[in-house]
Amino acid sequence: MSDINKNDGLGNLIQMDNYYGYSTDNNGVTTVTIGKSIKTTPTGKVSLKVYSVSSGLWLHNPTFKEHTKSVSVKPMKLFPVDISKLKK
Repeated sequence: MSDINKNDGLGNLIQMDNYYGYSTDNNGVTTVTIGKSIKTTPTGKVSLKVYSVSSGLWLHNPTFKEHTKSVSVKPMKLFPVDISKLKK
């Protein structure tokens, strides 16, 4: 039996080819990354092909960027995203 968590932050099983997001905070700068799940790593993280990244300082309007890189994230940090509702 594996002790590796395979659920997102809401408790739902991570599904490949679905979109997920996560956020980080560092010195007042909040960054939100959204991407498509493409695989799991041997350490149990979920690899996302990054769709967009937005960041902003404190309460200022965020800046948006598109990326083509991939990132690997702990499943529990992820939340599902409906990309049809994102601002373009």
